[in-house]
Amino acid sequence: MNYKKIVLALLSCFIVLIFFNVEIYKTWVNDRILVFYKSEIYDQTDIMELEERRRNRWSNTYTDALNIKKYLDTSGIKDPLLIMPPPEYVKKNFPKALIPEPIVFYYFAGVKTTWPESKFAEKANVAMFLSAETMAIKKIENKEQLEEVRKFYKQ
Repeated sequence: MNYKKIVLALLSCFIVLIFFNVEIYKTWVNDRILVFYKSEIYDQTDIMELEERRRNRWSNTYTDALNIKKYLDTSGIKDPLLIMPPPEYVKKNFPKALIPEPIVFYYFAGVKTTWPESKFAEKANVAMFLSAETMAIKKIENKEQLEEVRKFYKQ
């Protein structure tokens, strides 16, 4: 019984070695996996603070999320649920803009977000609007305003 396990383990290792010696997979491993160990990640952790590394890695998406959180904290809105522009709207009107998914936005800033067509949008109390130069955040106080937001994003 142990003999069969040893043979299967050796055979598996042999197959993996052959697999990663095929040129396309060898290139993939070298460019995607092994590059981490050759990179400057250890040097960066010594000279950069955690927040600085986050800003470098995620760029404007991260800083925008933090700025929105800061604005919501100072505006006094309790338990904000922010309606984000849907991906189709952003791609159509602002092709270079990067708007994170609701779960990623929550990961970045700790603010709950949703899209207008979601079932959770009924409980939203804030909406985000994009224009060519600015981003606006408006409070939603009633169902009529929520429906206006939904109609706006369906255009």
